[in-house]
This record gives sequence, structure tokens and C-alpha cells, in this order.
Amino acid sequence: MKTLEEVAETFVKLSQLYMISGPWKPAYKTGNLYRTIGSYNTAAQMIKSAATTTTEFQIPQQTISLQLSPPGATYGIYVEKGNGTGVGAGKPRPFAEQASKDPLLKKTIDAYMGGYIEKNYIPVIEIGIKRAFKNLDAERAAR
Repeated sequence: MKTLEEVAETFVKLSQLYMISGPWKPAYKTGNLYRTIGSYNTAAQMIKSAATTTTEFQIPQQTISLQLSPPGATYGIYVEKGNGTGVGAGKPRPFAEQASKDPLLKKTIDAYMGGYIEKNYIPVIEIGIKRAFKNLDAERAAR
């Protein structure tokens, strides 16, 4: 079972990997973006949680966000998206987008979700089933 922190760490590491490989290598060689992305984007910084309430249960909604332009490397968004057209314009080098599509990240998310569902939803489903049978038994007894 993976944790949400491990998912966030995998995303950062893959972003850095895509920054230093292939056509995106200049993003690694030309500045401190590689180092700053890794040091700024910690699991605590990346994971945001909010509670969503249904009729009976509170279901946490969690998001993982990678900061492309952390302090000290505010140009990161221009590396990812490109910086326009004309003389001196840089082509997009979508290291974070490529990381988000990587099979390893998808596998890590699947491992997290499998454990999360087993830990958080299976007990809730079991409680619901027990309630349903208890209500059914009560209805049968009332007849």
C-alpha cells in the first residue's frame, strides 16, 4: 500500500527526471529549476485536503499540486509551457505534464487508491450492509 506522500514524491522525482532527459535537458543545464522544484515541492507543500460531506459520511477530497514556478525559479512555468513567439522564444518543455502521464505515477496512484479504498471504504460498506440486514430483520419481525 502506498501513501499519498509517496505519490507526491514520485511526481516530483519523475518531473525532475523528465527535466534532465531528452529534449528537456536544457531546463536542467541552464539554471536551478531542477534543484528548486525538488526542494520546494515537498509532500506537505503539495497535498491539499478538504472534507466533502454526504448525507452520512465525510469523504476527504485530496489534490496534489506541483508548483512549476517555486520561489527562486519563477521562470519554471515558461520552461513547462513555453514563452511565446518571436526572437528568443522558448519552446515548451513539459516536464511536469510528461511526469503526470508516466506509467510509474499511474501505478503508484493505483497502489495508493487500492489501499485507501480497502482502509476507508470497505468498513463503511460493511457497516451499510449490516444496517440493511438489521432493518430487514426488523421489518420481518414486525410482520
